[in-house]
Amino acid sequence: MKKLFRIVAQSGLDRIKESGKIKTSTTKWEPYSENQVVLLFEGDNVNTLFEKFSKTISEQRDLDEGDPIYVLEIINPPGKLESDQSAKYWPESKAHFGDIPNSCVLIIGESKVIVSRSGYCEIDELVVYDEPKLIRD
Repeated sequence: MKKLFRIVAQSGLDRIKESGKIKTSTTKWEPYSENQVVLLFEGDNVNTLFEKFSKTISEQRDLDEGDPIYVLEIINPPGKLESDQSAKYWPESKAHFGDIPNSCVLIIGESKVIVSRSGYCEIDELVVYDEPKLIRD
């Protein structure tokens, strides 16, 4: 059964805790407007998704060596979900219309950034928790 996931840095997790929800993106991802969608990944295996997407996401966030990265599982979010029209080369990417309340979010694992000698971003192995964690204020 496919599940929905989101990969976030510490700053993203802090914003979710502070606001009580995953807010729609302030970045304009064509063809979507600002504050219209939350981008998620859908798949059967969180490790496979993490291996495929964590490095790119970490580089986009300009993370430093040792910075944590978290994997969130999104369960039954209210609202519309469709294939992400902004990510034609990432078929696992989904666009969720509207904010996602913390009651739909579990923290299921974490990793950290490792910077190689050549300066590009590498990601440590994902550690999936035995028990998912709730997002708390």
